[in-house]
Amino acid sequence: MRKFLILLILFPVMAQAQFIAIAGSGTSVEVSRWVSPTSKENDAWTDAAYIYDGNLATCGWESTNGQSTTLLIDAINCSKVRIYAGKAAGGTADLKIEVYYSAAFHTLHDAVLAEDEWVELAVGSTESITKVRITTGDGIESQVSEFEFWKVI
Repeated sequence: MRKFLILLILFPVMAQAQFIAIAGSGTSVEVSRWVSPTSKENDAWTDAAYIYDGNLATCGWESTNGQSTTLLIDAINCSKVRIYAGKAAGGTADLKIEVYYSAAFHTLHDAVLAEDEWVELAVGSTESITKVRITTGDGIESQVSEFEFWKVI
């Protein structure tokens, strides 16, 4: 009964954790979760490092049509991604989102995104993904506050 009560009290905390301790066993099990990119390359954006800093109040942005930033992560099994995008006054979050797996980029989205909310994009299957390329599409300032990969265990 004591272990059951502890699990009920800790369940909301455990659901967000990277690891869940199995009561009484002394072992941990990794669970599926959202993870951020770790670095960037081929970056034409302003402040792109803010796209993976864990803070929705900061953002990377670009206002020139066709400019991109590529965010990197160590290879992870991933079935979906999510993005929190916005716009400057008069702009839109018109973005092309491509993930890299099987030696090529694959487009997940190429249009205006809902703004100031998390938008999830399905990969279509679980793939070993190592990067995402985010490209502006309309020449008006697009902003991205955060981007995350769904790590499948």
